[in-house]
Amino acid sequence: MAGKSLAQIAADRGIKIGTVRAHTKTVFSKTQTRGQAELAGALTRLAFFVPRIEDHVGPTPAATSHLVGGRNRREATDRRPNPQANER
Repeated sequence: MAGKSLAQIAADRGIKIGTVRAHTKTVFSKTQTRGQAELAGALTRLAFFVPRIEDHVGPTPAATSHLVGGRNRREATDRRPNPQANER
């Protein structure tokens, strides 16, 4: 966490330093790294492979497949009059 010592991280989180050590060991194990510098390098390399959220504009087609012409698919196929439509 931003250059803090394990003791500072533990104090900030209200946990024991042993818990912080256990968590960091778990992260190192899962990422197959042996220290903070190696982990930082792995994360930096990973950043080049994962697309940035800012690069994607708008929702994916799958996320909007339930919409038809800006309306809900059910509304688009429902032929009953909508009493609220005249209030606009």
